[in-house]
Amino acid sequence: MRDQVRIREPIVRGIFYPDERGKLEAMVDKLLAESAGKLQIEPGANTIISPHAGYTYCGAFVASAFLAAAGRPVETVIILAPVHREPEDALFLTESKYFSTPLGKIEVAEDIVSELEASGTRIYRNDIPHLEEHAIEVQLPFIQRRFPGARIVPILMGRATLTNARLLARALDLCLEGKDESTLIVISSNLSDHTDVAAASESVQELLRLMGRGDCEGLLSAYHKKDITACGTGCIATLFCRSRPAGDMKLLSKTDTQTNLSDAGKTIHYGAIAFYPAGGKA
Repeated sequence: MRDQVRIREPIVRGIFYPDERGKLEAMVDKLLAESAGKLQIEPGANTIISPHAGYTYCGAFVASAFLAAAGRPVETVIILAPVHREPEDALFLTESKYFSTPLGKIEVAEDIVSELEASGTRIYRNDIPHLEEHAIEVQLPFIQRRFPGARIVPILMGRATLTNARLLARALDLCLEGKDESTLIVISSNLSDHTDVAAASESVQELLRLMGRGDCEGLLSAYHKKDITACGTGCIATLFCRSRPAGDMKLLSKTDTQTNLSDAGKTIHYGAIAFYPAGGKA
């Protein structure tokens, strides 16, 4: 059993997106085409922020984000996402060799995973959080359609602390040295999650303001004070803790101020954000 290839099977197929290959391909391609027709999105982004929910709710925003990442050769996709259930104070790499969707298997970049694991005691392989989490899975069909053949590095962040953000940022700096041009970073996060409609909108505005300043510490401070409620705040903050500049930020699309109620009665805001190399197109 030890030598058996480990595959992380999909857990939200047939719920968040179609469970049949043909229907899923058609849906992803339609979302990409519709976003391309409605929005003027410059290609060449090296980092994107993309939401995670059912495609009927957030698919257009995921498509917008991945359209911005076109126009450059992508060999590796680093996916950063939060742990939604009882997060521990750690960063979780995968033990699996592949992640699977109805579109097939995606290879995990084992070499980069090993480098990341060696970079800190809080970064280790544990598939249990990955088996319970949808935030990475929702991004995969878009990766498969836009960047077939690219390998992935799935990373889940437990508690959104400054220590974890700095640790992950430093690890990424070391492991991606010389590889940035062929790497896409995908941060899986919704923009707000609040019980109050007005507060949810204010939360989004504060999130965008702090991101515009590149304020790693400010983002995490605001998150813990509940001034912002983006579930992936720790992952977003990691981007601004890196020694490499995040680049020029552009908000591509987001939900308006209308109420978007979740099953729990919360107001959820989705959006797509891209970061372009400084001085590049934005």
